[in-house]
Parts: sequence; structure tokens; C-alpha cells
Amino acid sequence: MAMAGRRPTSDSPMRGYLRHVMGAKDRLYAVVDAARDKELAFAARRRFGLRLHTLFEGELAQYLDHVAPQLIPVELDCGYVELWGEHLGRSAGILLLTNADTSALRAHLRRIFVVTDEEGEEFSFRYYDPRVLRVYLPTCTGPEAAEFFGPNRRILVEAATAGRILSCRPEGSGVKTAERALSASAPGRTAR
Repeated sequence: MAMAGRRPTSDSPMRGYLRHVMGAKDRLYAVVDAARDKELAFAARRRFGLRLHTLFEGELAQYLDHVAPQLIPVELDCGYVELWGEHLGRSAGILLLTNADTSALRAHLRRIFVVTDEEGEEFSFRYYDPRVLRVYLPTCTGPEAAEFFGPNRRILVEAATAGRILSCRPEGSGVKTAERALSASAPGRTAR
């Protein structure tokens, strides 16, 4: 069902960038931390008719859905992309480019959500928080990057500098990261 005012008439910097980095078979997904940004998480469904899939399971999902990380399949030409761009700087989540379907991607994201330390203690890995991911990705070896990325071809993360985005992809020795401004006036630069 189409919603009124859903399709923007021209490319925003965010949509233009996504068109530039998306492959022909890529699907776009957002992972949004509802605990950090309820508006961004739930506007997807409320304003743009997008479906939300919580990354929590069981009883936890039932009681904590309102603060859970949400996986959201995103249509490139819907206004949600602009809203995402407006919320950069709030450390609310990440964007994923993949050819996986929602079910396979959710299963992968659930698998990397729980990590075990040296003592066997389980913890939630907040990889969908850009502040965490910007620290974690540069430490990955090639095999660690392959395991973490799974079916994702590219992960897009807000940069520490306002108005910039990091495009991260796995490579043989770890993760290759390119940083780019989302405005036409600021030049892009590549970072490792």
C-alpha cells in the first residue's frame, strides 16, 4: 500500500550516496537501536509502511520490543532514507547492503549479537551502535571480518565527523573503510 508523500522527487545526499554504492542485486536494510532513537525505528512502520523485525527473541522480544534493535528492509526510493540521513550523529544504527533475504540476514545478525568472553560469559554485542562498530572493525583479521560481515557486502556507518559516512567492506586482510561526505561541497577521503 503506497502512503501519501512517500516518494521523494529528487535525490537527497543520502539517497544519492546509496545509489552510488549499491550493487544491482543489493538489498538495503537498516538496523536501528530503538533504545537510542525511537523516532527513527518506529517511523519506518508508522510513516513509511516498512516492516520491523526485532533482533530479540522469545520472552525478551515480547517485553522489550520497544527498546530492541530493529532490522528494517528499506526501499531506496521511500522517504525513510532521508529520515535516516537527518538522524546521522545520533548513533542510532547502521545500514547494510546485502543480497540476503530478510530471514537469512536476521539469522546472521542474531548469531553475531551474542558473544562469549574468555571465561565463557555471554554478552550482547552492540555492533549496530556506530561508536562500537568504528572501534571494532579496524581490529578484524580477514577471517574475523568474513565471519562478522556474513552475507553483507557492505556496512554503512556514520563517521565520527558530522555529515560523513563510512563504507566498510570485508577484504582478505580485514576491513576496508572509505569515508565520504554526504554533501557535494565536502571532499571524500579514504581511511583504513
